[in-house]
Amino acid sequence: NLFPRLKKEAAFGNGSSFFLLATADIAWNALSRLYNCVHSYIQSKTNLYMKTHLIFLWFITFGVMACTSQPGINTGENKVEGDTIPVLDFASAIHKQVPDTFMWNSVARKITYIPLASSHLMDGHPVIEYLDDDMCIIMEGKSQWINCVDYKGNFLSTFRHVGNGPGEYVNLSSVVYHSKDSTIRIFDNGSYKHIIYNKQGKFLREISLADSEFNYLLHMQSDTYFFRGSFSKGKSEIIVTDTTLRVKFPILPFDSTADYITRGAIMLNTTGEECAPDICLFNHIYSDSVFLLTPDGLKLDFILRKGKYAPSLEDVKQFMKWNQYDPFIKGLFIKTFPGYYYLQYTYKEQVLGEIWSRKTNQIVSRSILTRPNQFTTLRGIRFRFPSGTVIRLLPDYISGNKIAFFIPADEAMGEIPGIKIREDDNPILMVMEL
Repeated sequence: NLFPRLKKEAAFGNGSSFFLLATADIAWNALSRLYNCVHSYIQSKTNLYMKTHLIFLWFITFGVMACTSQPGINTGENKVEGDTIPVLDFASAIHKQVPDTFMWNSVARKITYIPLASSHLMDGHPVIEYLDDDMCIIMEGKSQWINCVDYKGNFLSTFRHVGNGPGEYVNLSSVVYHSKDSTIRIFDNGSYKHIIYNKQGKFLREISLADSEFNYLLHMQSDTYFFRGSFSKGKSEIIVTDTTLRVKFPILPFDSTADYITRGAIMLNTTGEECAPDICLFNHIYSDSVFLLTPDGLKLDFILRKGKYAPSLEDVKQFMKWNQYDPFIKGLFIKTFPGYYYLQYTYKEQVLGEIWSRKTNQIVSRSILTRPNQFTTLRGIRFRFPSGTVIRLLPDYISGNKIAFFIPADEAMGEIPGIKIREDDNPILMVMEL
């Protein structure tokens, strides 16, 4: 089965395949024709069945966006004087010999290991949707269970309402928690609904999104939602609403002359990464400007000077022809945590993870990210267990001064004092406070 969401997941293939990046869902019917073309082509090759589905997933997991604003239309960008904007000279650093020296332990003030109870065994694609001082909400990407877990690893509630009836969902694209009323709110890209449950999973109410311009929820900040616009119905890349889904204003109008393939290509090469309740970084890969999403619009946060290593807009439109020999980067993530930026991208035949200092705007460490096998996530930045054993991890969730990681049970066995772990247990949830 094709699972609906591969947030924070990536794959890198050889030959005609390329770095595939997935962060949310897009409506099935709009890209079905394009999928059929891709499917027919790839199935004509031998041993490429998995690549067919990865490419398909890449398409269905993104909303479609255009790259430029139309003349004379307010884009919602708040300009800041140039001398106040940090500049990261990515182009000058990309070929420098940078040591792989950064360790997560070096920024950790407190580390909490949470062995998730075996009373409910999660599938292999858990996604952290919310984290506070007492509770974590985890969505299972394949089976679409929603789990509330405390810091002892107990499942406070776990529910799955898959179906087409009232209070049921088909294809989860976003799960958010509202602490004010203790409700879990989901967005369903299968039946186009916004459904509200209590913390125990009891259905409270739902709102149809069938006639809306929304694609999926990108970010929630206080009482404001930021949606990616629908490529077929929407007029803008981002739509700002309140929590009742009343539209406040749009940001970045779509280019009305672009077809859905062009919009899809641009969307697939746009990063929008939530890093704190009030921080969501937004960047088009062909642009150097990195913005913050704010309730007032886009605010320029810093410049990532990519130079010739950024694909041009024309390159992006031709992304189906990309291969590992291309001279530009692909699959860019931009995240931040206290004191640092984290950049992840593919260049040539390698997937790279870089730590940049926010104080000096200089790169401090670079890791080559690896994948033990096709069923596991990328690994890359070092972490040392109390025993001294070093493993490599990437963050599964960043929220201000908290970073959360999933550690596979087979890697955590015998490494954490006082915690007995079996190889087939749920992964260990590690919460690091900086």
